[in-house]
Amino acid sequence: MPDVFMAEGVAAAAEPVTVYISIGNSDDRLPQRRWAEFAWNIHSELEGRGQLHGEWASDPVGEFQNACWCITFPDGKIASVMRSLVACIARQFGQQAVAWAVARTEFL
Repeated sequence: MPDVFMAEGVAAAAEPVTVYISIGNSDDRLPQRRWAEFAWNIHSELEGRGQLHGEWASDPVGEFQNACWCITFPDGKIASVMRSLVACIARQFGQQAVAWAVARTEFL
């Protein structure tokens, strides 16, 4: 498998790229309404940009708020653009960290 990532984890090749994107609000920086808006913004930007395999959210009565999406982008160029967009949305909501985990899938 060719290495499809350049410096800073930005995808470069024309192969599909599977990513897990995780956001959280465990520090309670966002009130509930802003948290919901933040999560919705991420969700709506991901829709239609690749194959969405799943999305998960924390237990509604749990102590921590978080959400995660697994998506395969058609190629590294789209993944790179989406990485920047997700980071931009996070900044708009005052979030300092979003996990962007690139998966190297192995079928067994």
